Formats: sequence, structure tokens, C-alpha cells
Amino acid sequence: MFLRVWQPVADASDRLVMHDGLEIAGSMAFSAILALFPFLIFLFAAAAFFDMEGTARDVAEYMFGTLPPEVAGALSAPLMEAMRIRDPDLLTIGAVLALWAASNGVETLRTGLTRAYDAEEERSVIRRRIESIFIVIFSAALALVIGYLTVVSNLLWPETSSILPQAAVDFANALFGNAVFHYAIAFVILFLALLLSHLWLPGGHRSVAQVLPGVLLTSVAWLVLAAGFSAYLSQFGSYVTLYGGLGGVAAAMVFFYFTATVILFGAELNRALKSFAAKASKG
Repeated sequence: MFLRVWQPVADASDRLVMHDGLEIAGSMAFSAILALFPFLIFLFAAAAFFDMEGTARDVAEYMFGTLPPEVAGALSAPLMEAMRIRDPDLLTIGAVLALWAASNGVETLRTGLTRAYDAEEERSVIRRRIESIFIVIFSAALALVIGYLTVVSNLLWPETSSILPQAAVDFANALFGNAVFHYAIAFVILFLALLLSHLWLPGGHRSVAQVLPGVLLTSVAWLVLAAGFSAYLSQFGSYVTLYGGLGGVAAAMVFFYFTATVILFGAELNRALKSFAAKASKG
């Protein structure tokens, strides 16, 4: 029984190394840093067009709130500073360039997953790029919608709470103000995003059941990674000592590198489980 459980994990670990997964994870981490700011700039540009800048700011703060504090501080401070500068180009050429740069992050993720699944890519370069751009636009639109609904719910909450029992109001206030609830929401969003990524981005075709184990493992591992890395930085981290003013950026790169490694391992595990099941059915 132990061997049946351990064998796919061992195979996935071997495949991660043989497929240069550790090196690709570094490229994914670097691309994630480069794509994050263009994505948020595009988000703010789209929000400004619809007069929803406050909503976009709330969305960005929530996104950074799920990261380790040192990582969030290094990334959010320069972004918020840049957003104070009003530039008309941000709604035109700047937004287009930001959209293209953000789609590069999607393409890097696609490359890593395709390599992990040993998939053959039949779609053209143009089609893949259009899909990546659409994913960025859809993600920004979804973020704005969720942020808008959050703002609306906050406005309606005082009236709604007046007709609810006090015990229910206290419970809701405690729940929505709890960090565990915020991480639970982040888990659900990450899980769904990874599920769709594993299904759509790599070449070939996979069912939900085939990608579910790796996606679930990655989502849980990311929560553990975020909490563990935050605790490490607060207790033992020495990035500021080693890198000076770039300490926060270095910590962000390390965090994104571990995140990318976990994502690739999840894909390798799915591929190993598929191979293991095929061998078991023949045997």
C-alpha cells in the first residue's frame, strides 16, 4: 500500500528534475514578477476607464494581503506609488503594452505545464497568444467584478445587519474579519485558477479527474508555503542583511520560485498518476 502511494510521488520528483523543472520554475518566478506589475497596471487602467479605481485598489490590496508581509510590502509599495501618478497614456498605449507583458506570464506558465505533461502543442503561436491575452482580460474583469460586489455588500451590510439577530451579525463580523477566512477565499480562487490552467493551457486534452490531484496538492502546499515562508522571514530571514534595499524583492523572487516549483510538481504528479494507473490496468 505504501509503495502504491509513494511510487507516483517518487516518479513525479524524478520527472521534475529530468524535465528541468527546477530551472523552469526560476524562469516562471522571474516572469511572474515581470508580469504582475503590468497586470495590475492594466487592471488599474481598465478600472479608471469605468471609474472604478477605488475597487481596483481594494482588489490589489487583497491580492497582496494573502502574500507573506515582507513579499507584499516589497511589491505593493512601488505599485501604489506608481498609481498616484496620473498619466493619460496609461489608458491607451500603456494599457496595451501592459496587457502584452502580462500575457507573457501566462505563456511561461503554459510552457512549464506543457513540458510537465509531455504534451504536444498543436495550436499556433498566434492562437496561444490571443488566448493568453484573453485570460489576462478575463482575470482583470473578474477581479473588478468581485471587488465591486465586495464594495456593494459592504454598503448594504449595515441595513442587512439591522434585521438580523445580533448573534448572526457578530458571527459574520468575526468571520469576514478573520485571516483564516481570507486565506480560504484565496485557496478557492487559486484552486479554480490552477484547475482551469491545467485543463486549458497545456497542449492535449485532460479531464478534471486527471488534473484534480495535482491541483489540490498545489493549492494546499501554497497555503503551507505562504504561512511557513512568512514565519521564516519573521524569525530567521536575513534577506535585508544580504541584499540591502533589494531584500524584499529577493524574498519575493524566492517565494515565487517555490510557488512555481510546487505548480510544476503538481503537473508532474498528475502525469505520474496517469502512467501509474495505465500500468496497473495492464498488470
